Amino acid sequence: MATSAAPTFLRPHVHKGYTFVDGGVWANNPIMIGLVDTLACYNVPRDNIRILSIGCGSDPYSVSWLQKTLGGQLCWYDIIFAAMNLQSQNALGQAGLLIGKHNIIRIDPDDEFQGIKMDNYRHASTVLPNHADMKAMQHGRVLKDMFLYAPTDRYSPCNDG
Repeated sequence: MATSAAPTFLRPHVHKGYTFVDGGVWANNPIMIGLVDTLACYNVPRDNIRILSIGCGSDPYSVSWLQKTLGGQLCWYDIIFAAMNLQSQNALGQAGLLIGKHNIIRIDPDDEFQGIKMDNYRHASTVLPNHADMKAMQHGRVLKDMFLYAPTDRYSPCNDG
């Protein structure tokens, strides 16, 4: 997985003979990647795992009349958006099955902010910071209870060789 740019907007990044496409094409919601790697590579009991998943929202996707009636590639040009949304929902559901839904908090923007286009920076930078503050206030108690309930050791990177 690599990140360069959203492939529906910008071309992939080529570096040293490798082509990098946004990781969202493969894992739009990387919750399962992090969870499975944690369970497989570290000796962490499942009941000690808590996940904060912050989403970008998703536009509701429905099959259009044209897709139902005609089909074909041209009618399904936007299927990538449905695939990415469904992958995200599935990853969240699978993670909940592995560690319990009560150990995961998912924060997405409210519906009124779903339609902000990725390339509309000016509008996004005007409305999203206040919305993020509101979301932090809305979920503050749960976040505190899940993640900030006790002091912890300072982080030090693993040097497994």
